[in-house]
Amino acid sequence: MLPVKLFHVEQMFIPKDYQCINCGKQNGTPKLIVKDYYLSGEEYSLIYCNSCHLIQTHPRPSLENLGSYYASEKYISHSAKHESFFSKVYGLFQRINILVKYKFSVEGKSIGKVMDIGCGNGAMLDYFAKKGWEATGIEPSDLARSVAKKVYNLQVFDEEHLNEFENGSFDVITLWHVLEHVYNLPERIQEIRRLLRKDGSLILALPNPYSLDATYYKEFWAAYDVPRHLYHFAPDTIEEIMKNYGFSLIKTKTLWFDSFYVSLLSEKYKASGLLGIVRAILIGVVSNLWSVIKRNRGSSQMYRFKL
Repeated sequence: MLPVKLFHVEQMFIPKDYQCINCGKQNGTPKLIVKDYYLSGEEYSLIYCNSCHLIQTHPRPSLENLGSYYASEKYISHSAKHESFFSKVYGLFQRINILVKYKFSVEGKSIGKVMDIGCGNGAMLDYFAKKGWEATGIEPSDLARSVAKKVYNLQVFDEEHLNEFENGSFDVITLWHVLEHVYNLPERIQEIRRLLRKDGSLILALPNPYSLDATYYKEFWAAYDVPRHLYHFAPDTIEEIMKNYGFSLIKTKTLWFDSFYVSLLSEKYKASGLLGIVRAILIGVVSNLWSVIKRNRGSSQMYRFKL
């Protein structure tokens, strides 16, 4: 297990109502105070579970209120438009990453049935469909579902529809930067296990709070994205959690372009100006080099699991 290297804030204390969503223990250590720079301006604590090593955002919004933290037409993964500088950069990296993600997902497989949980505007799922896969999406946002249906003509349902699929329905299930948003983590992993075929692949992409860019930017690191990101998974932590549900880690891969996008957004949160763009590119390069040296410890990691 990785050592804890997040920055301990001495004045922080463990809240009385803290309980780890994964292991149920109350053995936590506060590590960092992070602000929601994207929307609300509110501050949250990152709490490290000393038992299972999962990092959680605290307090997390109620399930009823969580949707309000996505209630912006600027929320990039839900929109088909890329008008601002950062949304254009996101769109560029998204197009490049789609091919990388597809190759990683289908390695060793012919076409079959794929489900993308949290498919957003449907761009990734559309690529699967064009390659001949029977593609199904799950997306809680009404806006994003509408985009996926109108722009890409995809079959996309809300989360309640998960219960209507039979056991072992899918050859590949993907969650691209989605698991960190899931409110009931154990329940969702169990549901994924039920829906995946025995020889199927579960593909996760997750931000890595132990990456070099996360260490550099500290509380400004954009991939904390509180409170929308409810959890923050180190590579060893997600492997251990998934093992508890019967999944074996088969392969990992760094998403190289994510370090640049996250660094650019982090510099924006620091209000760094033009110099910040140069520094972001530098940090992105160094972060990726660090991932090579430390073996898959990049800003954003893909994981392939099998049952």
